[in-house]
Amino acid sequence: MFGAALLAGLSPAWAQVFNGADLCHATSPQPKSADALPAHFSCKGTPQAYQDGSLWLRIPARDLPADIAEEPALLVHYSRFDRLDVTFLYTDGTRARESVRNGDFAGHWRIGGQLEFAPPVRTAPLQDIVLHFNRLASQDMLRLRLVGRDEAASRTTTLALWVGGALTLLLIGTLYNAVLAVSLRRQFPLWQAAWSGGMLLWGTIWSQAHLILVPGLAGAFSAQLCSALACLAITCATFSAITSIGTRDVPRILRRTVLTLATLCSLLGLPISFIRTGPVDLLAAIIGVLLMSTMLSVGGCLAFAWRKGSAEARNFATAWIFPIILLSTADFVGSSTLFKGGGPQLMVIFAAAWQTLWLAAAASRTHARLRQEHAAARRAEAQARELARRDPLTSLRNRRGFIEMIEPILAEVTHGREVAALLLLDIDFFKHINDTYGHDTGDDVLVALARTLAAREKRPLHRGAPGRRRVCPAPERARSAARGHDRRGPAPHHRCRAARCPRCRGHRPAPDPRPCHDGEYRRLPRHPRGSLPRSLPQGRRRALPRQA
Repeated sequence: MFGAALLAGLSPAWAQVFNGADLCHATSPQPKSADALPAHFSCKGTPQAYQDGSLWLRIPARDLPADIAEEPALLVHYSRFDRLDVTFLYTDGTRARESVRNGDFAGHWRIGGQLEFAPPVRTAPLQDIVLHFNRLASQDMLRLRLVGRDEAASRTTTLALWVGGALTLLLIGTLYNAVLAVSLRRQFPLWQAAWSGGMLLWGTIWSQAHLILVPGLAGAFSAQLCSALACLAITCATFSAITSIGTRDVPRILRRTVLTLATLCSLLGLPISFIRTGPVDLLAAIIGVLLMSTMLSVGGCLAFAWRKGSAEARNFATAWIFPIILLSTADFVGSSTLFKGGGPQLMVIFAAAWQTLWLAAAASRTHARLRQEHAAARRAEAQARELARRDPLTSLRNRRGFIEMIEPILAEVTHGREVAALLLLDIDFFKHINDTYGHDTGDDVLVALARTLAAREKRPLHRGAPGRRRVCPAPERARSAARGHDRRGPAPHHRCRAARCPRCRGHRPAPDPRPCHDGEYRRLPRHPRGSLPRSLPQGRRRALPRQA
């Protein structure tokens, strides 16, 4: 699509292009009215003393091509003046005049940084076109173009489409880089967002699209603001390029030199951009040389870092140099015949949009790679931390892991919010297994037991849930009934819910809902080793006393 646009912009079209220095002129040191035309026009030399006065330029219209002479349209590609009156002179002596002034372009402004003046159609052919400028900044930067009226409408529509597409891409790049700067907290995307935002404003004001919302900014102020934004944008782009390169890839003296030149571009370019009189062309040339020096210095930094293998320098070298060089020269040199009159300025907008999106995509790839590396590092760190708390053979918790696991449980028990129990396991005849079958077999036994325990490690085996049926020993209820707390008298056993029974508070209920008698509880501590093996076939939550 962009290639098709380029071909359309480079396609030949019938047009008469005039430079302000090539036309016959007349000057006045004081601003004059456009009603009285000068009696004599000089076609030699250059006009003098017109920046604070008036300048007349005459365009001969007798020898225009037939398709232009039938319905001509004059396009003016410069707006640094206070007032412009265009007078169309016909062979029968009649005149037609159209005027614009600073702050009011009426219906003459067009997208693409141009003003259009169309004479009324009459039977008499057009003889001359006289342009009267009050306080024109520079005659050398003035570009004029005579085309047919249909061609002018086609140019305006094409430029509007191109400018709208380029500004949309710049807006997307600006927002994306701003979000990237906030998420990454790095200087590079922040300066890149400032660069693309400056280019977005520059393109909007240069193309006169801002006049849709603020028509009062038409004229010299907008043109001067464009030059100031160009200097600021180049400074931001330079800082973006330098901050993206690592400090080890570029010598410190070269880095400071480039940043100093970029700062001077803004410090000198901003006041010079708003100068209306004096050696405007000379000052523009000085700023252009300073900008080119900055660009060459940045190119040297990128080349130096590229040779050291910097990926950021490679991305910038391929996406940054071309639009910056165009921007450093376009605003001070002026338009040419390319791109329907849009000239280098339109090329700069497209190149800046392409460069912004390219670098945003490169930053996204870098950010994604860094996120993957960071995630892998965090997984490795978590794995190492877990290995430090696990036994290498059985993968069960070692002393450090056990302490970390038991501390929050003990804290709950200390504050009376939980009841906990500790289960100690002992493998009988384990030494006999090692001595008879070897230590490898003993390790297999430990691993098998560890797998069984690991499957239940995260289960809350020792924590009771509110509302679950618990068992209280029968003697406790008998003593309570004897004291008069229970009118129903002693009972062989008592079933209750821990959340409702005041006698169960502070006691660990038996896990088995079946009743246990006082004699069994008394015999359990005496024979713990014999009770546990016999209870396993009966269920893991039931302990039986050893039989005599």
